[in-house]
Amino acid sequence: MIDAAAPVLAARLSIRDERGGPVQPQDVSSGVLQMSGMGSTPVVMQKTSSGVWRGSGRPSMSGRWSFVVAIEGEQMSVPIDIP
Repeated sequence: MIDAAAPVLAARLSIRDERGGPVQPQDVSSGVLQMSGMGSTPVVMQKTSSGVWRGSGRPSMSGRWSFVVAIEGEQMSVPIDIP
């Protein structure tokens, strides 16, 4: 069960080339929040503009989480501390 008072994580993913221009990958999958020993929490990513995706998710508890997203089949993970 997820606590309705738990914080909501807002994610913004911006994909740029080496010159700073937006990149339009063919596939940006929805992300997940993962914590060791816990289940994962989905983060549905929606394209909002050229090269930019936004999404949100509600972690089930505080602690060290990872935001994981796949871009054209390659996984990227960013550590996040949830107070």
